[in-house]
Amino acid sequence: MSTVLEHVTVMVGRGATACSPLDSLWAAFDKWAPGGSLAACEDTWWQVLPQRLRSDSSRGETNAADIAAHRVAYICGLVAVDFRHWLCDEADPVDGDERCEVPHGVLLSNVRPFYCRDADGDGFIRGSGAMIELLRRAVDQHGIDWYRPERMASLSADDERIMFTGCENNSESPRILGHARARGRILREIGASFLDGPKGTDVPTYHSFFDMLLLSRRRLFSQSPPMSSSATWTTTCPTSHTAVNGGGLGFVERLVAFHGRYQDKYVLGEPDAAPVIWALKLAQLTGMALLSADPCRDLPADHPARHAAQFLDSSDASVAPDYQLPRGLWAAGLLRYSPALESLIRQRRHVAPGSTEERDLRAGTMLASEELLRLSKERYGPDVNSATLDHVLWHLGRDMTPDMAAGYPHHLTITLMY
Repeated sequence: MSTVLEHVTVMVGRGATACSPLDSLWAAFDKWAPGGSLAACEDTWWQVLPQRLRSDSSRGETNAADIAAHRVAYICGLVAVDFRHWLCDEADPVDGDERCEVPHGVLLSNVRPFYCRDADGDGFIRGSGAMIELLRRAVDQHGIDWYRPERMASLSADDERIMFTGCENNSESPRILGHARARGRILREIGASFLDGPKGTDVPTYHSFFDMLLLSRRRLFSQSPPMSSSATWTTTCPTSHTAVNGGGLGFVERLVAFHGRYQDKYVLGEPDAAPVIWALKLAQLTGMALLSADPCRDLPADHPARHAAQFLDSSDASVAPDYQLPRGLWAAGLLRYSPALESLIRQRRHVAPGSTEERDLRAGTMLASEELLRLSKERYGPDVNSATLDHVLWHLGRDMTPDMAAGYPHHLTITLMY
């Protein structure tokens, strides 16, 4: 069975368990999540933390709850600025200006990854890994506790330079990550919201991401199926914090209501006549990251916050559709692109945010992933969740051989959402 959008065909469905494209997926599971285990994903998100936050004795603080709160803040802050780790001349000119309004179909020139030196100085890290290393280094080597609300709210241009300056084209030439100022602005706005309260009368005041997490009562969503599911694409995301399901909104919904950073949605088709798709890449990825890292792991078993990040409805989450997921699904034969979309991608032309092509890419990724999660549970057991599948699909797209990567480039969309 296949599901057809205008530019993307989903080549997986019930009855498709014997198709060869799934063999590529199972091989990726064997490499990145053997037996469907979340262990590899757990380690990945734990390792994003700076060294001082991986120990109970970090900064001399003996209160395990404080350390857990800092870990939550760090992971949430990191994901809030986790978007577009590649550069091009049209969006990232050397004069330091930053541009998002690049027309659809424009040929993007000098497209290349962002790099930084690794911790030992012997090699290079590219893409999202480079940004993660720089943010970790800002804490451990420069003492910039950018994840604390009071520091977030007052980040300076010098802080941004330290946090986001890597190097150009696998070389020693310094290069700042694209939209570094936008990333700094996002963190300052989030920090100010925690210190001064968010704008809007229907959003409660949180003092930290940890507060938000505790109030969510181990839920990502207040409704089932959630707003990220294709079954509820016509559902309006709740943004008022009235009591729902006995506990108010889930963590994803609280993020969406808290800051526009997380309001990742678009209309599939003509306005007023088509479903709203809540892609929610950053909001859901934040939940997946917390679930995987288990930042409250050092709390006593009877502490009320010990299991705060172990969401009871994690199986309701969708994957976080970005650049790498559709790329991996395309290479595996699980998505098929229209000639027009394939031409845009192969020619390295801009797939504008909100364009039909971009919407179909993300919708197709979400549709395929819902079915792949079902098939993964059948193969590996009920404990496989979206965090595991997202981890596998991301690596399927990210860690291709050079020949495979050249044959299946990711799409290029200049956006702050992924």
